Amino acid sequence: MDLIELKSEWTVYGVGIIQQSNVVREMAKLGVLDGYLDAAFAFEDVAIYGPAGQQLARIPGQRLAGPQYPANVGISRLALHKVLSETALELGANVRLGLSVESLEDQGDQVEVLFTDDSRGRYDLVVGADGLFSKVRQLVFGDTYTPRFTGQAVWRYNFPRDPQIDHLANYQSAAGNAGLVPLAGNLMYMFLTSHEPSNPWMAPATMAEQMRERL
Repeated sequence: MDLIELKSEWTVYGVGIIQQSNVVREMAKLGVLDGYLDAAFAFEDVAIYGPAGQQLARIPGQRLAGPQYPANVGISRLALHKVLSETALELGANVRLGLSVESLEDQGDQVEVLFTDDSRGRYDLVVGADGLFSKVRQLVFGDTYTPRFTGQAVWRYNFPRDPQIDHLANYQSAAGNAGLVPLAGNLMYMFLTSHEPSNPWMAPATMAEQMRERL
């Protein structure tokens, strides 16, 4: 198996990720869940609050992976990437960095792939997990399926976890919503959605101020 990565360094961007019950179940089936539970924050419920902090609803989680596993997991993307990448190497994946797919040729029982470094490979299956502007999707479907901007942006920021945040806490109002997600014993992240119809480019140095304004 070849794993092709466009970036020249096998790292990951992002703050954290919520793995809800169906994902927890599939990670357990793959045998990787136990490898990162110690680095994660297991939680059961999702609660919805009003803008003044009053609880409006609490949705109990479902332990789909079995009673020994939590319903949901919050984890930093870095910690998750470490376990997944190490597991892929242990299973014998040939990881090639700094290249992508140039073309695909479906030959019925196999697919011939030309890579951007002019090398080739033949495979029984090609999986394109290459993001919003997927090259593999474009090669297979052309312009039939293209992303469109919806006007919604999501902001995230990590900071120390408050002991009260032992669940996914979502705060809603007419102006938008924000939430707090536990990631580890000492870490959580805030997410905030905002309406950005013009899809503006924002200088990184201004982003903290921009997020405060929207909060």
